[in-house]
Amino acid sequence: MEVPVVDDGVTNHPDADAQSAHGEHPGEQGAGTNDLDSKIALLLQHVSIIMDEATDLTSKRRALSAASIAIQPQHISADVKQLFVERVAERHVVDSVVRLIELGSVDAASDACDFLGDLAFNSDLGSRIVFKESSRILECFRHEHQLARSHELVRSFVSLCANLVATSPEGHSLLIPWIEPVILPIIQDPNSSDRLLSSAVLLLANLALTVGEELRELKVADALVALVLDQDISVLRKSVAESVIIYLLGRQPCDEVDKLMELGLVEEYCIPILRCALQDRDFRGMYPHLVYSARLFQVLASSKTYAKALAASEEVVPLLLLAVRPSSKQAPLGSDCEGRRLALEALASLVSFDLWLHRGDSTSQAFVETELPLLLNDEHAGIRAASSRIWAALHKGEIQQLLRIGHNLEVDGRLADDLWNAALAFLFTSLAETTGSEQELQQ
Repeated sequence: MEVPVVDDGVTNHPDADAQSAHGEHPGEQGAGTNDLDSKIALLLQHVSIIMDEATDLTSKRRALSAASIAIQPQHISADVKQLFVERVAERHVVDSVVRLIELGSVDAASDACDFLGDLAFNSDLGSRIVFKESSRILECFRHEHQLARSHELVRSFVSLCANLVATSPEGHSLLIPWIEPVILPIIQDPNSSDRLLSSAVLLLANLALTVGEELRELKVADALVALVLDQDISVLRKSVAESVIIYLLGRQPCDEVDKLMELGLVEEYCIPILRCALQDRDFRGMYPHLVYSARLFQVLASSKTYAKALAASEEVVPLLLLAVRPSSKQAPLGSDCEGRRLALEALASLVSFDLWLHRGDSTSQAFVETELPLLLNDEHAGIRAASSRIWAALHKGEIQQLLRIGHNLEVDGRLADDLWNAALAFLFTSLAETTGSEQELQQ
């Protein structure tokens, strides 16, 4: 769901003040040119040591640790991090770091995984260059006994995976072989450290977006429901377990999500995590990405039962309206547009169930009059499609009239069967839910 992603999405470094698989740590303010150059120069000194074949392993480990800490968000601004990642990409640093993992040294591999995880954290470019070497990294940990040698190595490996998959969904299926032998035992072990458990949950949250069926078959939700319902476990330790459960099971009413609702899921979990994603604040020790947090609302709103629970809160709609607006972050993630789309999808579902846009709601009416027309012309195709769902729900009469016109043209033989409906469905997604059945339209 969010990364320690994670997504949401992710930093799980042992020295980090907060983790984030989903989200972004607030960094320093933008640096001046001289300050920026000096910071980059210092970081590149660490890189030179890491890449120097003549340097001993102990010195390389120190350089890895120093660089890893230095690029964490509490120590570096977004613009400096971006420049550093660009330099790393140019110098093929990741290849040298992966070689340290391949050496077989537990301590060196742990330090290398931490550095790669911090490099990938909240950076689309960083994630891409690390992901290119993912097959080599995973090969080093193909056998369970390779991870069993060190608790710290397990932590750094799981943290790296959580950070990496937060922005690289194409790699999700590669990690399925590690879920049953490595990740589930971490979830079920009461002695797992808080940091390790958080990384494991965040990894599952990110994976649940694309390999949900595989996770359901492995009974991942069952293990996480037990974790969430245990009143003796702190919420910080539970991390974003609720998100994984929602992603896997929340599209239709079920006992598992009903139990979460009884615990105040919307007010105590969904609203706070989305608010933190929008404000770049930590939530349970991690910084959630917008895409993972908005998806909670999109999934729950697809069920009328849970959509009613969302609509019952006065905070939900205003928060979703904020989520729809373009990001003002220094270095927005590519996934932020998808997060905006998901917020719109949640709102569209509320409209389709007649749970939103009633008379007297001046804020929502202002959105329809001023912001919705702009969203219908947004550069992002998904945002345009989601916006069209809302427009269609608000203009059911017009849509039905258009469908009747097409039907009459088909009856007269002047238009191929179903061509008109297909064209309108392309323009207005989920057309059936806003217009009624085809038989009703033909009456």
